[in-house]
Amino acid sequence: MSDWFASVPLWLFLAQLYLIVYGILALTHLLIQYTFALLHNRRVSLDAKVTRRHRHDRSAPVPKEIAVWVPVFQEKDDWLKACLKGLLKAKKYFEGEVEGGRVTVLIRDDGSFQKLLHLYSQPQPEFGRWMRVWYWVRRKKLPNYPELLAHYQKRHRDLIDILLVYRGVFDIPQLKYGPQGWWLDASNAGKRHVQFAAWERCKEIAQRFGLVFQLYVTVDSDTVLDVDAIYRIALNFRNPRVGAATGYVDVGNWNRTWLTRLIDMRYWSAFHVERAAQSYWNCVMCCSGPLAAYRAEVADQLMEQYANQMFRKKVCTFGDDRHLTNLFLAGGWLVVMDPTAHCLTDVPEKIRQYLPQQKRWSMSFYREMLWSLDGLRMHSGYMTYDLVMQFTLPFLLMGGLGVTVVLAVVGDAWATIGLYVATIFAVGFLRSLYPFFTRKPVRGREDEFGWARRFSQLLFMGYGVVHVTLLVPLRFVALVSLWLGTTAWGTRTG
Repeated sequence: MSDWFASVPLWLFLAQLYLIVYGILALTHLLIQYTFALLHNRRVSLDAKVTRRHRHDRSAPVPKEIAVWVPVFQEKDDWLKACLKGLLKAKKYFEGEVEGGRVTVLIRDDGSFQKLLHLYSQPQPEFGRWMRVWYWVRRKKLPNYPELLAHYQKRHRDLIDILLVYRGVFDIPQLKYGPQGWWLDASNAGKRHVQFAAWERCKEIAQRFGLVFQLYVTVDSDTVLDVDAIYRIALNFRNPRVGAATGYVDVGNWNRTWLTRLIDMRYWSAFHVERAAQSYWNCVMCCSGPLAAYRAEVADQLMEQYANQMFRKKVCTFGDDRHLTNLFLAGGWLVVMDPTAHCLTDVPEKIRQYLPQQKRWSMSFYREMLWSLDGLRMHSGYMTYDLVMQFTLPFLLMGGLGVTVVLAVVGDAWATIGLYVATIFAVGFLRSLYPFFTRKPVRGREDEFGWARRFSQLLFMGYGVVHVTLLVPLRFVALVSLWLGTTAWGTRTG
């Protein structure tokens, strides 16, 4: 052994040691997550509803007065129709299950297509030679302003027509009738400001009709709720210490492209492993916008702070779901994930749509770490541990990649390179095996989860390639963008 140490250069020994330590750390973290995720899922399946500090009281009443906020921004027509139809079914189901229960759905448009309509109503610009070459390289035709204006005018009219169908059932005060017919009185201000407007409307409704809302539920307009989703998520609030809850967000267009299949597996892992492990300790760090619920009496005290969040002397317009969750965690409230509250959402089908979304989420994560720190002392040590691992593992991974590249360039270290590659695939294989054996079809959707989809879980190793080559470098881009104070967060443009 001493001869081996003497024959191996110190730098090579340190490189090998670094990769070994990273591999042990990554695999250990994964096993810890799986352990707590299994314990959480077992607890849910047995309906024990036990927290570490408080035993759930099954006799406690379910919240009866619920307001659902639905921000709308340039959604595909078929998804918006399905969203509103699903909301109506979920509303009727809840009101049928809970005696005296009432669900008030508030639809708010965030100025859909307004900027595009303004842009394409301008005179057609002259495109120079280099601009023409740029479009040719991207295999796109030059924009035709009159055609695009007609396209977005039609989409805007279709949006109004869809909302008119539900005008008598849902609260949609932005719909106005004028000399030229129905129109939307809306401007683009961002999701959290649309939610703030919905909250102010709730206060107005409560004052007018003498109501006391007990729960605010947020639903994205590209989300289709299961019929019992609102009822299921409301059950968590029978525990008086639960301040917020999120459901299981499934991928509705999972079979469209190779990317959506990988995202489908990633979403399942995010909810049934990462959030499930956090939920075992009642410290879920992000309630997902497609389906989340917040205790109204607490949210009423936080909405002003939520809507006016500042970062580097600028008003924050994104990272809303994570920030609102952080405010609840900082107040000592328990935050849980309920996999039985299920919904479907639309995910990006192309890399050029996916990367801006991931950059936005990464920027939100790093910015919100400043607020996550406020909640650490209020919750279990697992929250601190998980936050540290979420922050450090991507950097350790890139460090390992850098070490591997150096070894490949410098010379004869194929064993070390093989060790790094083997570690990456071992982690990916473990991530594939867990859902292969534990993923079950969602209740009522058994026909959507056949053997083909189950065996496709083994391809989750392919997500590791996307993670290493695209998403981890994107985290560095997100950090630099935050440091530079950029306001271009890569949101949807239609």
